[in-house]
Amino acid sequence: MSITSTMASIVRGFGFEVLGGPIMRGMRLTQVVVVVLVIVTRLVDRVDRLKFFMTGVFLSTLYPVAFYVYVKFFAPNQIAQAEANKFFVEWWHQSKWRRTGVLWWNLRDGWPIFSDAVVDYYNRKKLAYWYLQRSQADVCAIIGEANENGQYALLMTNDTLEDKCGHITVTDADTEQVLIESDYSVSANSISTTSGELSAGKQAMWLIEWTVEEETCRNHYLLGQPPFNLYTYKRWLTALEIPSFSEE
Repeated sequence: MSITSTMASIVRGFGFEVLGGPIMRGMRLTQVVVVVLVIVTRLVDRVDRLKFFMTGVFLSTLYPVAFYVYVKFFAPNQIAQAEANKFFVEWWHQSKWRRTGVLWWNLRDGWPIFSDAVVDYYNRKKLAYWYLQRSQADVCAIIGEANENGQYALLMTNDTLEDKCGHITVTDADTEQVLIESDYSVSANSISTTSGELSAGKQAMWLIEWTVEEETCRNHYLLGQPPFNLYTYKRWLTALEIPSFSEE
């Protein structure tokens, strides 16, 4: 059977360029400059590159600029990549069996550069690594996008060959208000909708927690339209209990 004769939805691939790990955990200023230098030299032709190096611009300008840009850009850059990758994976996963997921690649950087990898050159996990790990759990809770009535469905996906059941809660990260709390059950290799609906509102982060046998799993949903306040998101990030993400 040819690919053109099927009803399958196919994604060729996706990526989101992002900076590597925190500067205060092993990356020297010289290495930061190298990262920015690669970006700069891609923007000018070869003659201008030579002039760039032969003048004093590199030493007098690039060092402080590189340091400032890296420090200020690191957190929002990694947050944007993590949320984007998470959305791509969950968007396809929640349509099982019409769509059954998406293949993504570039696990690790081969050099300290901007890339769509989720682990940097120094083997430090980017924020996207942790988001994807949660979104790709064998039994995963996902909040779908709003329908025409502004309601969000809470979905349970089961990629195992056994029926699963447990308990699930959805909590507002700011108010700690429990929005949904119920038991769930989902058949083997399928998807189900959990009782209860969530309504659209202001920007918020909903924390999702569920049990699978003896294990407790976590995920989240970012509610609202951008732009988001960076300091607000950092507060939400603390509530996510990501194992080792830090911008320092």
